[in-house]
Amino acid sequence: MGPVAIKVVDPLEVKDGEYTLTFSSANANANWQITDAAGNVILESDTTISFYNEQIVPDLGLSVAVQQAPAPGGDDDGTYDNGVIFSEIIYEDPSKNGGQ
Repeated sequence: MGPVAIKVVDPLEVKDGEYTLTFSSANANANWQITDAAGNVILESDTTISFYNEQIVPDLGLSVAVQQAPAPGGDDDGTYDNGVIFSEIIYEDPSKNGGQ
């Protein structure tokens, strides 16, 4: 339920190496960038993560799709639970619910 999806789009271009995806901040206005182990910037985002955006990284044969995930319980209908696990206890005899 995170905001990042990385896919191989050209297997012949995938290169061995260590790459880091970093975000400029921890909110919907964040941008991202991919750097290699030497700190060289491979690609920077075209837009903030508040919008769904998929970008191809031709030098690595990958695509990166990023969008801010909805906050758990951030809607009135309860539709966007975003991984929150709910529980409920229903008593056959409501008078035995522990005084609640």
